[in-house]
Amino acid sequence: MKLNIRDIPEEGLTLELTEDASAMTEAAGGGPGLSFLSPVAARITVNLAGEAVNVEGELKAVLKLNCSRCLGEVEREVESAFFIPLMKEEGAEGKEGEERELTADEMDSGCLEGDTLDTTALLLGQLLSDVPMQPLCGPDCKGLCHRCGADLNKGLCSCTGEQRVDSRFVALKKFKMKR
Repeated sequence: MKLNIRDIPEEGLTLELTEDASAMTEAAGGGPGLSFLSPVAARITVNLAGEAVNVEGELKAVLKLNCSRCLGEVEREVESAFFIPLMKEEGAEGKEGEERELTADEMDSGCLEGDTLDTTALLLGQLLSDVPMQPLCGPDCKGLCHRCGADLNKGLCSCTGEQRVDSRFVALKKFKMKR
């Protein structure tokens, strides 16, 4: 949803949003590592604060991710409460378009381009920041065999256990350290 910040009343605006799961998956890039299993439900409050726009809210969604060890599918429910201050793009520049140093408060702010707030992009950014970098199907996931690629959660692999040695390092097998 696109929201024109000029349409926000002085007392602020509260919205109940539901973003379609397939549209959010497409907005996230549609790759195999992340998809939405449920619509994204959110309640946001948008307030004007001088040159800034403050967005506060809560969201909830169910995601399908890939386990970082075994590549199996992982279903995660994400619930998030957030506060995002956004500065208007021209607020980040000094007089006549010259660069200026940002204050500590401005460093924690996002940037709002033009007069339009894209709530889909805002919610997607918040969701992606709450997704673990290395999701696991379980804390005891054994992952894949580094030789044959078998899923070790399903049982032992068919590797013989002998290690293949790169021919460039054969001489190192004879190396003994003196103590």
